[in-house]
Amino acid sequence: MTRAPSEKHALDSIANGTPTMYPWKFCVGAAMLLLIAPGSESRSHALRHYRDIASSETELEIKQSGLCVCIFDFDETLRVWKGENGDSPAPDGGAIVNKCRELGYEIAIASANCNTEKLQRVLPVVNDGVFRPSFFETVAFQNCDSWKTHQLNKILNYFGTKPECAMFFDDQGHNLDKHAKNVGVNGRHVRRDTGVTWKDFWHTKSEMEKRCNCGY
Repeated sequence: MTRAPSEKHALDSIANGTPTMYPWKFCVGAAMLLLIAPGSESRSHALRHYRDIASSETELEIKQSGLCVCIFDFDETLRVWKGENGDSPAPDGGAIVNKCRELGYEIAIASANCNTEKLQRVLPVVNDGVFRPSFFETVAFQNCDSWKTHQLNKILNYFGTKPECAMFFDDQGHNLDKHAKNVGVNGRHVRRDTGVTWKDFWHTKSEMEKRCNCGY
């Protein structure tokens, strides 16, 4: 992250008549400091406040904008074991997919599973409104590749968006520690017995919104 300008540097910019080299809030903060006696408690308080403003300003400058995407693994994320049935939809999965669409986010699958027939059979049970036959013909459907860096990058390129604007849910920790972090998406490790849950969704959405203005 870009470091906030030092007090001396900001004050010099005011004295030299070049305040436009910083965002206006920087210059207001520096001007406040000029009016307070050096070494005083008030000056120290003002300096801390000025640095807080500078920090928040630079954070806003690096926040990305783009189309947001919900990316799901398949096994133990949207598909879980329930009793004798190993192909049960995750209890919250279908509703979470709907919420992504309701918010205007795109949907994608990134799975290492090579049984394409099974994915085409089970995913419509999770959500038949999104996982239609046409979905499986798009780049948004990625499977049979354990190196998920490839899959994530293909999905981001397909939707023309940035990694900061994507959420990725997976039950395998190494997929998040290695691939999600490598690409830069907002990853979430889900429990294998429940698959993706509302807690996973809301937490990851909150983290994504710190880094991305969705839809802009």
